[in-house]
Amino acid sequence: MTTVRPYRPDDRAALRDRGVPAVHLGMVTVDTPARAFYNRLGFHEIPIAGPGPVTCPGRRTDRTAPPTAAA
Repeated sequence: MTTVRPYRPDDRAALRDRGVPAVHLGMVTVDTPARAFYNRLGFHEIPIAGPGPVTCPGRRTDRTAPPTAAA
């Protein structure tokens, strides 16, 4: 069985070093404390068609700052 744990700030470098360009997750949109946590880690909302009650935050692993609309 796979164990899942929350994304931690030090995971970004470990993932980048292994060649992972970006990460994303799915979460319930109404979980605003979790969304605030992921926003602080630099995640941004990935637009998805017909998301319903789900939001999909993501971020690149090769940056310390959140991506901008121009990135």
